[in-house]
Order: sequence, then structure tokens, then C-alpha cells
Amino acid sequence: TITKADPAAYGNWSGSELWLGKNANTGFSTTGLTVEVSEDATTFNALASSKYNTNDDGWVSISWDNIVEGLGDEPTGAFYVRITEGTTKYIFTNE
Repeated sequence: TITKADPAAYGNWSGSELWLGKNANTGFSTTGLTVEVSEDATTFNALASSKYNTNDDGWVSISWDNIVEGLGDEPTGAFYVRITEGTTKYIFTNE
């Protein structure tokens, strides 16, 4: 479940790839991340580490196909990506 304490992640689409960072200038640690997707902001499905990539700057990229697979179907409205780094959960909302 998303809480008000969860900081927003920064996201940018490049073609069919969603790139995510802590903000417009900062990526995540490249080790020990958990990446999850949700349609209802309550139930999150973890993506296998083979379903996303990180670059040298810590930006996480996820293909549209892997997002849809993680959700179980094409989203009908907004969807959410939660990246957990350590104990902090960052939330990206795609509306």
C-alpha cells in the first residue's frame, strides 16, 4: 500500500521503456533493489530482476511488455511502480 511518507520516483518514457530515478538527476543504488508494479496502489507484484535493468548511473529501465506482464494485463487506468532501496520505497505513478 502506498503511504504519504513514500517519496515520489521520477519517471521518463523513452519509446516503450520507462526510466526511473529518485529525481530528475539521481538514480538508485544498483544493488539490492526491489521493483514492483500495481494497478490499485495496494497490491504490488514483484518483478524478477531479469525483467528490469539498471545502468551505471542507477537508473532503472522497465519495458512496457514487462510492466504489462507484471500487472497481469494491460492497465485500464493509472498504474504504479514501487522501487525499494534499503528501507525507502519510491513510488512512480503513471496516469
